[in-house]
Amino acid sequence: MNGKSKIISLLFFLLLSVASCEKENTGLNLQANNWKVEKIRKKYQSNYAYPDSTYMIRFTSDSQFEFTLDTNRCTGRYEISDKGRFILHGMHCTRICCDSKFATDFKLLFTRMTEFYGIKGKLHFEGESAGEIVLEPVE
Repeated sequence: MNGKSKIISLLFFLLLSVASCEKENTGLNLQANNWKVEKIRKKYQSNYAYPDSTYMIRFTSDSQFEFTLDTNRCTGRYEISDKGRFILHGMHCTRICCDSKFATDFKLLFTRMTEFYGIKGKLHFEGESAGEIVLEPVE
């Protein structure tokens, strides 16, 4: 294979990779599943952080959510304004001691999420000045 063919093959592979990661659906029903936190990534960090424990989030209605960390429990209200636009209208958490660093980072990151979408059955949240949270469905 000559150099030109290698470059064309590489470009084709990159195009397929990008196409397979496109946002699938911004009109997801958040209440359809309970969701498990798979990973988080803070803005300006290239690597994801993975939990040592299971953290579940549940959207209990079209405007309320709840999740449990290592020790503390959080509840709050949200709104979906346009397809994929996520607006948090307050979150309250208990303040019992000793959530892990991952749990604390997730809690703080969640307050800064502004959009959501699906990729390959997983729910992705992003915030312009925050990073990303990836949730996987639990049935």
